[in-house]
Amino acid sequence: MNTVNPGSATRQIFPMRIRWVSIAAGCFAGVAGSLVFGWLFALVSSALVLGAIIQPYFHRSGKWLMWLGAFILTFYVGLFLAPQMLGAIRTLPQYHDQNAIAFLCLSLMSIILLAWCDVALVIEDRKARRAPSPVE
Repeated sequence: MNTVNPGSATRQIFPMRIRWVSIAAGCFAGVAGSLVFGWLFALVSSALVLGAIIQPYFHRSGKWLMWLGAFILTFYVGLFLAPQMLGAIRTLPQYHDQNAIAFLCLSLMSIILLAWCDVALVIEDRKARRAPSPVE
Protein backbone atom coordinates (compact mmCIF):
# COMPACT_ATOMS: atom_id res chain seq x y z
CA MET A 1 0.00 0.00 0.00
CA ASN A 2 1.39 3.36 -1.00
CA THR A 3 0.54 6.37 1.05
CA VAL A 4 1.37 9.73 -0.33
CA ASN A 5 1.94 12.81 1.70
CA PRO A 6 -1.03 15.14 1.05
CA GLY A 7 1.33 18.05 0.40
CA SER A 8 3.29 16.19 -2.29
CA ALA A 9 0.72 16.86 -5.03
CA THR A 10 0.69 20.58 -4.33
CA ARG A 11 4.48 20.59 -4.17
CA GLN A 12 4.60 19.57 -7.83
CA ILE A 13 2.48 22.54 -8.89
CA PHE A 14 4.34 25.79 -9.27
CA PRO A 15 2.83 28.68 -7.31
CA MET A 16 0.40 30.92 -9.16
CA ARG A 17 2.76 33.91 -9.03
CA ILE A 18 5.49 32.00 -10.90
CA ARG A 19 3.03 30.85 -13.54
CA TRP A 20 1.73 34.42 -14.02
CA VAL A 21 5.28 35.79 -14.30
CA SER A 22 6.02 33.08 -16.89
CA ILE A 23 2.92 33.98 -18.88
CA ALA A 24 3.74 37.70 -18.73
CA ALA A 25 7.38 37.10 -19.71
CA GLY A 26 6.34 34.94 -22.66
CA CYS A 27 3.73 37.43 -23.86
CA PHE A 28 5.98 40.48 -23.56
CA ALA A 29 8.91 38.72 -25.23
CA GLY A 30 6.65 37.40 -27.97
CA VAL A 31 5.21 40.82 -28.74
CA ALA A 32 8.58 42.61 -28.57
CA GLY A 33 10.29 40.00 -30.72
CA SER A 34 7.50 39.88 -33.26
CA LEU A 35 7.74 43.66 -33.75
CA VAL A 36 11.28 43.23 -35.07
CA PHE A 37 11.53 39.66 -36.36
CA GLY A 38 7.97 38.87 -37.41
CA TRP A 39 5.21 36.73 -35.98
CA LEU A 40 7.34 33.57 -35.89
CA PHE A 41 9.19 34.95 -32.87
CA ALA A 42 5.92 34.67 -30.95
CA LEU A 43 6.06 30.89 -31.48
CA VAL A 44 9.32 30.81 -29.53
CA SER A 45 7.62 32.21 -26.47
CA SER A 46 4.56 29.99 -26.79
CA ALA A 47 6.29 27.04 -25.09
CA LEU A 48 6.75 29.02 -21.87
CA VAL A 49 3.18 30.32 -21.92
CA LEU A 50 1.71 26.91 -22.75
CA GLY A 51 3.79 25.23 -20.04
CA ALA A 52 2.60 27.74 -17.45
CA ILE A 53 -1.02 27.20 -18.46
CA ILE A 54 -0.98 23.39 -18.43
CA GLN A 55 1.32 22.93 -15.42
CA PRO A 56 -1.44 22.65 -12.77
CA TYR A 57 -3.16 19.92 -14.80
CA PHE A 58 -0.16 18.02 -16.19
CA HIS A 59 2.48 18.49 -13.50
CA ARG A 60 5.55 16.89 -15.01
CA SER A 61 5.02 17.79 -18.67
CA GLY A 62 3.99 21.35 -17.76
CA LYS A 63 7.08 21.75 -15.60
CA TRP A 64 9.39 20.48 -18.34
CA LEU A 65 7.67 22.63 -20.94
CA MET A 66 8.13 25.69 -18.71
CA TRP A 67 11.81 24.86 -18.21
CA LEU A 68 12.35 24.25 -21.92
CA GLY A 69 10.41 27.39 -22.89
CA ALA A 70 12.32 29.52 -20.39
CA PHE A 71 15.65 28.19 -21.65
CA ILE A 72 14.84 28.71 -25.32
CA LEU A 73 13.30 32.12 -24.73
CA THR A 74 16.26 33.26 -22.62
CA PHE A 75 18.59 32.14 -25.40
CA TYR A 76 16.62 33.91 -28.14
CA VAL A 77 16.03 37.08 -26.13
CA GLY A 78 19.70 37.27 -25.20
CA LEU A 79 20.86 36.53 -28.72
CA PHE A 80 18.37 38.55 -30.78
CA LEU A 81 16.27 40.93 -28.72
CA ALA A 82 18.89 42.36 -26.36
CA PRO A 83 21.18 43.62 -29.19
CA GLN A 84 18.18 45.23 -30.89
CA MET A 85 17.27 46.92 -27.60
CA LEU A 86 20.82 48.24 -27.20
CA GLY A 87 20.65 49.61 -30.73
CA ALA A 88 17.37 51.34 -29.91
CA ILE A 89 18.93 52.87 -26.79
CA ARG A 90 21.86 54.22 -28.84
CA THR A 91 19.63 55.86 -31.44
CA LEU A 92 17.13 57.25 -28.92
CA PRO A 93 18.91 60.62 -28.30
CA GLN A 94 19.03 61.46 -32.01
CA TYR A 95 15.78 59.92 -33.16
CA HIS A 96 12.66 60.21 -30.99
CA ASP A 97 10.12 57.87 -32.49
CA GLN A 98 7.09 56.50 -30.67
CA ASN A 99 7.62 53.08 -32.21
CA ALA A 100 11.23 52.96 -31.02
CA ILE A 101 10.17 54.00 -27.52
CA ALA A 102 7.41 51.38 -27.48
CA PHE A 103 9.83 48.70 -28.66
CA LEU A 104 12.36 49.79 -26.05
CA CYS A 105 9.78 49.58 -23.25
CA LEU A 106 8.48 46.19 -24.43
CA SER A 107 11.95 44.70 -24.74
CA LEU A 108 13.05 46.07 -21.39
CA MET A 109 9.95 44.64 -19.73
CA SER A 110 10.45 41.28 -21.44
CA ILE A 111 14.08 41.07 -20.30
CA ILE A 112 13.16 41.99 -16.72
CA LEU A 113 10.24 39.57 -16.61
CA LEU A 114 12.25 36.78 -18.20
CA ALA A 115 15.08 37.22 -15.70
CA TRP A 116 12.51 37.22 -12.89
CA CYS A 117 10.94 34.06 -14.32
CA ASP A 118 14.30 32.28 -14.62
CA VAL A 119 15.28 33.14 -11.05
CA ALA A 120 11.86 32.13 -9.70
CA LEU A 121 12.01 28.78 -11.52
CA VAL A 122 15.47 28.03 -10.14
CA ILE A 123 14.43 29.00 -6.59
CA GLU A 124 11.29 26.87 -6.80
CA ASP A 125 13.31 23.92 -8.08
CA ARG A 126 15.74 24.26 -5.18
CA LYS A 127 12.83 24.31 -2.72
CA ALA A 128 11.30 21.21 -4.30
CA ARG A 129 14.57 19.30 -4.14
CA ARG A 130 15.04 20.12 -0.46
CA ALA A 131 11.50 19.16 0.49
CA PRO A 132 11.00 15.69 1.97
CA SER A 133 9.99 13.03 -0.52
CA PRO A 134 6.61 11.27 -0.36
CA VAL A 135 6.26 8.37 2.04
CA GLU A 136 6.11 4.97 0.39
